[in-house]
Amino acid sequence: MTELGGARDQKWVQLARARTAYEQQVASAYDAVLLEVAERVRFSGSIGKSDIGALLLWKRLRADTPWARRLMSVPDVEVRATTAQVVGTVRDPRVSTPAAAREGVDC
Repeated sequence: MTELGGARDQKWVQLARARTAYEQQVASAYDAVLLEVAERVRFSGSIGKSDIGALLLWKRLRADTPWARRLMSVPDVEVRATTAQVVGTVRDPRVSTPAAAREGVDC
């Protein structure tokens, strides 16, 4: 029994070291989407289609592409601030749809 307990303890030590190494290698924002979905699930007690989509897509991105790597490293508050500017630009009723689209791309 002691040997089994020791092996189990060693596995926990390995797991803790791996987690620490992981946290040192990735930006704190990297898992923010997963943590957000987990919190919604904890609160609601269920998983919605948008949650499932987020969980499936987020880690299925080709993380080796430069844009995906950058996106995963940016805090959600920055992503929302940038996209809010773009959404506001393309929804401006004073601007024609083609012009608004061009301006949105330029943001």
